[in-house]
Amino acid sequence: MSSSDEYRVDVYATPMSFPLNFTIHSWVKISHNLHTERYDLWAYPGLQSANAHKGYVYKDIFPDHLGTTFWPLARTTKLTNRQTGRCIDSVAGEYGSVAHALYTVIAEKAFAYPYYDRYNMLFGPSCNTYTEWLLQLVPEAGLSLPWYAWGRGNKV
Repeated sequence: MSSSDEYRVDVYATPMSFPLNFTIHSWVKISHNLHTERYDLWAYPGLQSANAHKGYVYKDIFPDHLGTTFWPLARTTKLTNRQTGRCIDSVAGEYGSVAHALYTVIAEKAFAYPYYDRYNMLFGPSCNTYTEWLLQLVPEAGLSLPWYAWGRGNKV
């Protein structure tokens, strides 16, 4: 299978800003035919109006690899202040695979998140609630967030 025939879903994360850096900010990147899209939930509605968003849910708000700022008071729109994310889980496959199914449903339903207009890091829903919701659209893909992803267990 060549990379252009591959459907891929990657889960990325960076530590949250200090002092909450014991947990993570997560997001999902979907890829096919060298086309990628990034979906995540940020605590700032309307942060970058040039990118597609609905409430706190964003598509392609930052380059695929950039996550949170290290310091909470850093300028949120400045790319040089952001931490580099790492891929913490992924699934890949060809047309008809579970990766293809997850890729398709994320592309179709990313903005259908029931809590698109709510964000609360401490009590949820949070970025990790959103990421886990996306991953559970096709649970057969076997992707999930680690135990230290605060908010992942919030039921939507």
